[in-house]
Amino acid sequence: MKEFLDRLASKDPVPGGGSVSALVGVLASCLGLMVCNLSNIQAESLENLRSDLEELVEKDEEAFKEVMLAYKTKNKELKKEALKKASLVPLETSEKCLEVLEELKEISKKGKKSAITDIGVAALLAYSGIKGAVLNIKINTKYIKDEAFVKDIEKKYSKIEKNGETLKNDVLKIVEEFL
Repeated sequence: MKEFLDRLASKDPVPGGGSVSALVGVLASCLGLMVCNLSNIQAESLENLRSDLEELVEKDEEAFKEVMLAYKTKNKELKKEALKKASLVPLETSEKCLEVLEELKEISKKGKKSAITDIGVAALLAYSGIKGAVLNIKINTKYIKDEAFVKDIEKKYSKIEKNGETLKNDVLKIVEEFL
C-alpha cells in the first residue's frame, strides 16, 4: 500500500485518478465485506467485485501507459485505440462500483446495525469510484473522433451515474434512519 501511495504522490502520471477510482471501489467492497463478516452474511459476489476492482487498479495504469506510448509514436490509429481502451477501463470500474452499491443496499437492510455507518462510508466511496471513473472517461473520450463510440459510452456512463446516485442516496437514507 505504501508503495502505491508513494507512486501516487510522485510526479509520475501513473497511477492516477482512474486507478484511485478503482481503489476506492476496493475499499468500499472491503467495508461491505467487513459488515458481512460481522453479520454472518454470505458475500461471494462482493468478494468477486473486490477482486475485479483490484485488477482494475492495475488495468487503468496500464491503459494510461498505452496512451502515453501511443502519443509518442504519432500514429493516429494507435492513439485512437489507446484512448478507447483508456475509456473502457474506467467504464468497467464505474460498472463494478455500481454493483458494489447494489450489494451495499442489501447489506444495509440485513447487516448488524452497530456497523451501519461503515455501510454509509462504503456507499460514499463506491459512488466516488463511479464519479471518478466517469471523469476519466470524459477526458479520454474528449479526444476520440469516433462519434458512435463516444455516444455509446456516454449513454452507458450516464445511466451508471444516475443509478449510482439513487443507490447511494437509498443506502444513506437507511443509514440515517438508524442513527
